[in-house]
Amino acid sequence: MFIHQLEKRFPNQLELVQENNFNNQISFQNLDDFAANLSQDENLLASYQNEKNKTNEKFEELWSVISNELKKRNQDSLKKFSEKEFLRVLSKFKKYNLDSDKKEQIEQFTSNLIMNKLGQDDFDQSFDIMHKDLTQSSVFEIFEFINRDKTDFKQIEPRPIEDRVHNEYKKKFQKIIAQIYDIEKTKLISSHIQLSNLEIQLKWISITDLENYFKNKAIIDLTKFCENKDKREATLQFFDLFKIFGYRFNTDKFDEFQDLVIAKKEKTILDYLIYQEIPFKKYYLNNQNELNFLDRLSISPQTTTIKASEELNERTNFIIDKKIIYNQNTVVMFQKDKIEKDYKLFDLIMDFKNDWKDIYKKIYRIIEQEFRANETQFHINMIQIIMDKVEKQIDQFNQCFFQYGAILGNVGQKIFYNFAIFIFWRYLCYQRYQQYIKYENEELSLLKKEKFDKFIADIQHDQSMQSLLNGKAISKLIIDQSIKQHQINLINDAYKELDQLVNDRKMQSYYLIDDLDDKLFNQKEKQNSYIQTQKYIDNPVKFIEDEVTLRTGNMRQQFVEQYTQKLRENVDKDLSLILSKLSKIQGQAIENQKATEFFIQLINPQDAPKILYQIVMKYLVGNLSKEDLDNIQDKFKSIFQISNDQCKIAEQFLQAKDQRINILSDFVSGFIIEVKEQIQQLKVSNKFIEQYIQKIRYNLIGCRECCPTCKRKCDIDISEVNHKHQCRNEHVIRGMAGILVEQEPSLYSCKEIKNDYLVLEFDSSDRSIYMGDIRNMFKDWDIQERCSDKKINDKFNVIWNNIGKDYCYYRFGRDGRSFTFNEKQSNFKENQQSYHYVVLLDDSGSMSGDRFNQAQNGILSFLQQAQQNQNIRVTIIIFNSTARCVVDCSPINMQTIKNVLLCNGGGTSFQSAFQLAYEKLQAVRNFDQFNKHIIFFYTDGEDSYPTQALEQFARMPNSQRMKIDLIACCLDKQQKTMIDITDFFNRYCSLGKLQHSMQPSEIGEAWTKQIRIIKV
Repeated sequence: MFIHQLEKRFPNQLELVQENNFNNQISFQNLDDFAANLSQDENLLASYQNEKNKTNEKFEELWSVISNELKKRNQDSLKKFSEKEFLRVLSKFKKYNLDSDKKEQIEQFTSNLIMNKLGQDDFDQSFDIMHKDLTQSSVFEIFEFINRDKTDFKQIEPRPIEDRVHNEYKKKFQKIIAQIYDIEKTKLISSHIQLSNLEIQLKWISITDLENYFKNKAIIDLTKFCENKDKREATLQFFDLFKIFGYRFNTDKFDEFQDLVIAKKEKTILDYLIYQEIPFKKYYLNNQNELNFLDRLSISPQTTTIKASEELNERTNFIIDKKIIYNQNTVVMFQKDKIEKDYKLFDLIMDFKNDWKDIYKKIYRIIEQEFRANETQFHINMIQIIMDKVEKQIDQFNQCFFQYGAILGNVGQKIFYNFAIFIFWRYLCYQRYQQYIKYENEELSLLKKEKFDKFIADIQHDQSMQSLLNGKAISKLIIDQSIKQHQINLINDAYKELDQLVNDRKMQSYYLIDDLDDKLFNQKEKQNSYIQTQKYIDNPVKFIEDEVTLRTGNMRQQFVEQYTQKLRENVDKDLSLILSKLSKIQGQAIENQKATEFFIQLINPQDAPKILYQIVMKYLVGNLSKEDLDNIQDKFKSIFQISNDQCKIAEQFLQAKDQRINILSDFVSGFIIEVKEQIQQLKVSNKFIEQYIQKIRYNLIGCRECCPTCKRKCDIDISEVNHKHQCRNEHVIRGMAGILVEQEPSLYSCKEIKNDYLVLEFDSSDRSIYMGDIRNMFKDWDIQERCSDKKINDKFNVIWNNIGKDYCYYRFGRDGRSFTFNEKQSNFKENQQSYHYVVLLDDSGSMSGDRFNQAQNGILSFLQQAQQNQNIRVTIIIFNSTARCVVDCSPINMQTIKNVLLCNGGGTSFQSAFQLAYEKLQAVRNFDQFNKHIIFFYTDGEDSYPTQALEQFARMPNSQRMKIDLIACCLDKQQKTMIDITDFFNRYCSLGKLQHSMQPSEIGEAWTKQIRIIKV
């Protein structure tokens, strides 16, 4: 009953239990038959007994038959296993299943690949088998439907593509492939598209819509279409339009149609149409012009919007238009003008088979690497981990295709999932094949030696050797029986224990990350070097994968050792009584004493070995009776003392009619030797726990998504489907992730960053993205800003203050990057950096009156905001045909500034303004102590390029120039001189930025935005 339940719950477990019974799978009857038949011919027997080579050759001949039979049996078994295993793999991931006939592909894999060595040839053959799916399906979903030239009611004939055009698009496709291979290297947040934000707008017609149309309104359209035309020809032409939907007009009943439908209206058009399901999705993409006629008919397509990850049933619905909708506020870096839309590419892309091979190889490598890393533990339950990786890879494909105006659609993605399923299945089958090879090479070689010794003993009639080998054989069978019985019980115990581990909440990614934080960030308990700490921060998924592999490997080893010990103890307990009884026999049995010598008298002396075997087995089992010993000579009866001690031996060994003991002492010796050897070699296979180990591994690795702003891995339980990603163990401080802001490690964690802060990109000192845009891009992440009055990230504040300085010396110091370390407090406020603002304001005649008053108010408003930072100093230069400094590198004093902002009128001299600005910057004694010197410039007029002044700026030391920014505003649009000036500051200094068409009233708000920018 229990075995039946075990089979039902774990269909492969009894197979694992019986794995060691390799001997039982093979028939050696031909060896026994030959030896038995040979005994009937004395002359032939003598020739084999005297000629060793002849005996050896005969054995090899007979063994070859056995070996070939085994190989054929293994091949048949492998094929059955493969077919069964494919269904198991497929059943685990129905959502990834590509709706296609896989029979031919399965046959090609089982015939050509499963027994082949892994390598490049394996991938090449796999690709050749599987890539056909690409040409039989519609792979891409495009952003805007392709508008081709209209062709009235004619099928588009494919035209040859010029070699030049073909090569042009081939290069473009290869560019996409290069991006796919490079995407893993880039760390730019702004290069990522959150594809979960994409939606698809569909226009579609259902079969029901068409049938209702044919029943009710089609006759009106047909009548109109046939006006002033030949009725038959026009009618057939009209219905030809609907072939793309699978409808065909029954031309044999045209006259009846005219009578009963057109004239009498007793039947409907639908009664004369024949429907046959066709691959519309593939067909309509190549014949889009034929759908233009729908605009002229009395049929209205339906519209709906679905997530890009969803799909519409295209067997019952005909999709006639698709458009991908994406939120321009969400996909910041890929506005429509940034996308390299070229839809012709997606018409031609399927022709480039060898280039697609490079894309397929990315999927293949995922399974190959997983197999190489876990070859001995490769298990069907690993498919979930692999599919998670494949899903990430497909997302990367779409990141690149997106830039050209399309993504892999539902079918396109399933093509790659399907390929992954086949490769995973192929590796499972190859692993099973390797097991067969191992058994053939190892177990069969041992069996060959054992059977050769028996073959020689049978031919030589060596009763001593026969008895010894028979004792070993019986011993092995009894041990196998004991192992099988106890393994079943132990497997059940192990499953109960492993069930608890799988369901243990602490066997989740959250608790693993918490534990790793303690080990890698705790100064007192630090068990790893900063090398490990940085790896953990920079690539947490890889680090955690490796850690989980190590931990589950230890867990696997502990279970194997634990249950091997239990199995040995249980089997040893079963065999201890047997060994005790056999030891007594061994102590009293006379060496080389034949079976016939034990008996008083037998009717047929040749039965003595069989009877002796029965007596020994009954003695071991404990049901030996006095009657069994009646025919035993008195001097030997003491060997078989009647005892009620019962040994666990199956009934099959008692009932065996063909077993015999020729020489008791040798039989017992062989039995005892084999027991000791088997117990020593006994080991539990790890396969029976592997499905649980893989579940634990999957749970511990958890969600593979990482926070876009700190790289921290999501620690929500992977079992929570469609969860919102979080870092419940808190987000790491960005400085620890390698971000330096003005040579200071960023002290911000993700939830402390306000939406209008600029987030510096990883591995890029000059690129940044607003936090608000990141939050819009990554809506599936919980990284919303927290209230400032709450304590945020206390865990990493403590970590930073404990190990931050040493860690920064390691991280930045080894790269030669200088930094200034600051501690972080729980009530963390934004760092107030030191700035020197240099305001250059035009007070020429054209600025007098309202313009200057508006500019004055704007500057005062701007400086009012700026004075919140006590580390700001301001210089104000007012210029016309000359320039004067009214405030010289001083703290902001609003009243003083208001009093000196006066308009004198005059001409406009950019040379005077920038010359004085240069002189004032040179006069700053503590120039390097300021983080930035920002020149704010405004003019409503024009002037020549200030060559002499800017040349002096160009001669300043590079370290000083890199601290100077220019924020220029002018009233005119596209003023060439101002464009050239800002270009100069972009080339020679840190930044040059121009805002044209700026009214004086607007400069306050424009400059205030600049001082609000906080980089983190």
